[in-house]
Amino acid sequence: SLISGFCKQGNMEKAFLLHDEMFQKGIFPNIVTYNALIGGLCKSGDIEKSRELFDGISGEGLMPNCVTYATIIDGYCKSGNLCEAFNLFNEMPARGLQPDSFVYNALANGCCKEGETEKALLLFHEMIQKGIASIVTFNTLIDGLCKWGKLTKAIDLVNEMTDKKITPNHITFTILIDYHCKAGMIKEAEELFIDMQ
Repeated sequence: SLISGFCKQGNMEKAFLLHDEMFQKGIFPNIVTYNALIGGLCKSGDIEKSRELFDGISGEGLMPNCVTYATIIDGYCKSGNLCEAFNLFNEMPARGLQPDSFVYNALANGCCKEGETEKALLLFHEMIQKGIASIVTFNTLIDGLCKWGKLTKAIDLVNEMTDKKITPNHITFTILIDYHCKAGMIKEAEELFIDMQ
């Protein structure tokens, strides 16, 4: 939609003008439109306005869906507010929504960025149990563990990946090689490079 296009461009003023114009013409936006607006606000760093819009959705006769939750949870994680991200995550089942891989990955990524690697690993193990862990999940956690100097745990995770029949990709190896080089572990980085071939 046009609103989605404006949101992707970061032109939230035009997106909201169009939203208001829709209401004036008796056209009521659907959840997809609200998801685009919430996503645009989160990307522009306006998490407060994003939350206001999120909270107002039910007043429009709509229910937030998994995309809505994933978007705002990601916004809270990127703004460093893990507490509110987890509050929303915990509220999903009460609304009849099961968090999907996008929600889990957003939370795991937020935890890793804030140094909460143990929380990220707990989320990861929930994802494994639910069968929704992917290469994206593994790479997010491997990067987070490496970022916080936990190279051994990162290598353990790569081994767990292969045990689960998920093949490390070039991103996995690039992350590991980069952090091994930064740690002065050039020999190990060379071995990883050879394994990648």
